[in-house]
Amino acid sequence: MAAIDVTTNIGCKNACIYCAQDKIIQAYRKRSDVTMMNYETFKTCLDKIPSSVRIHFAGLSECWLNPDCTKMIVHAHEQGYTIVVLTTLVGLDPADVDLIERFPFVSFTIHLPSNEGYENIRVDENYLKTLERISNSAIKVCYMNVIGSVHKEVKSLLGDKIDSSFAKAKPFFEAMTLAGNAAMKIRPKFKKMGIIDCAWKLSLNTLLPNGEVSLCCVDFGLQHVFGNLMVSDYDSIFRGREFLEVKRGLHDSSLDTLCRYCERAVNVNMFAKIYNPAARYISEPQSIFRDSFHNFQRGARFLRSFLYRNFGRSNCAMSKEKERKT
Repeated sequence: MAAIDVTTNIGCKNACIYCAQDKIIQAYRKRSDVTMMNYETFKTCLDKIPSSVRIHFAGLSECWLNPDCTKMIVHAHEQGYTIVVLTTLVGLDPADVDLIERFPFVSFTIHLPSNEGYENIRVDENYLKTLERISNSAIKVCYMNVIGSVHKEVKSLLGDKIDSSFAKAKPFFEAMTLAGNAAMKIRPKFKKMGIIDCAWKLSLNTLLPNGEVSLCCVDFGLQHVFGNLMVSDYDSIFRGREFLEVKRGLHDSSLDTLCRYCERAVNVNMFAKIYNPAARYISEPQSIFRDSFHNFQRGARFLRSFLYRNFGRSNCAMSKEKERKT
C-alpha cells in the first residue's frame, strides 16, 4: 500500500544522537524557510492525495512539535484516510488523547527514551502523565526503542506492557544507518551493486512542511525531491524526472541514488544476492562477529532444547523415582 510520511516541522528538538537532524536542517534551509507546516497547507496537500494512500504521522521530526498535529490527524480521519502514528510523545498532552482515542489507527507506536540519554526527551511529570494516559487509553499502543535500554522510570510505569525484547539494551551496531545519513557513524557507508528493489516499492514518501514530496523517511539530505503538492497533483509527482531517475537507479548501479545505500534495499538478481552480502562483510568486519555471535546463540538454544528433550526429562524422572523409594 502506498503511504506518505507527514513531516509537520523541521528541526526536531529531541536531537537523538543517531538521527540526522543537522543534515535535514541544512538541506531544507536551502529549499525553504517554512519550517512549520501550516494547517491549511496540510489540508491542501491532503485533498490531492488519493484516499487509498495511508497517512503516516512520523516523518523527519517529532510530529507533535507542531501544535496543529492533533488537528491534522482529526482532519485526516474525518476525510476517511487510514492513519499510522510514530511519536516520542513530546508535544502531546493528555487532552490530545481525548480527541483521537477512538480513531482506528493502523498502528500507534511510541518511541521510548533510553536510560542512557541518547535522546533529548525530558522524562518529567508531564511526560509520564501523558504516557500513562495514552497507555491506558483505547488506542492499541506499541512501543519501540532504537538503541540502549528503556528509561528506568518509563519501564517502571509500563511494567509488563513492554515486550520482553526490551529486557536487554540494544547495542549501537543494531541501529540503522539511515542510508548512510545517520549522525552517528554506526557502520561504513556501503553501496549496493546489481539490480535491487525498494522494500516499500518507492511508495513510502515524505511530505515536507512546504508541500514538497521527497523520496522517503531516510532522505535527510533531500537528495531526491519529486515535486510539490501545493502546485502539482499527486500522480504527476511520480511521472517527473527525479522519480524516474530513482526508479532507473534500481537497475543501473552507475546512478548514485540513495537506494543504493539503504538497508531496506532488496537484492534482486543473482549478482546482487552474492556480491552485496559478501562486500558488506568485507566493509563491516564487526558484522562478521555480530552474525557469528547471533548464530552461536541460536545454536546454544537449540542444543539446550535438544539435550533437555532427550535427556533432561528422563533424568528428572529418575530423580523423582529415587526420592519416592527413599
